[in-house]
Amino acid sequence: MGELWVQPYETENFRDQLEAILNQTRSLYENLHAFTRMKLRERYGENRIAKGTKDNPAPPIPSSILGFFIFKFKRETSKLFVV
Repeated sequence: MGELWVQPYETENFRDQLEAILNQTRSLYENLHAFTRMKLRERYGENRIAKGTKDNPAPPIPSSILGFFIFKFKRETSKLFVV
């Protein structure tokens, strides 16, 4: 039964399709990352969120800040979904 559900999604060029989708959405994720870095830099300062350079235009966001941000978001939105 599971094979019947998967069969319509099986294609010969799956990797090519996936690559095309990633290329189409790459700019969205790059802009979202840049916006997030900018807002975090405004909040926490340049000493915690480094600006990009020519060699590394989009350095990673520190996990210590993202971890806190996700925890805070989860705590604040958990009140919205009381079951």
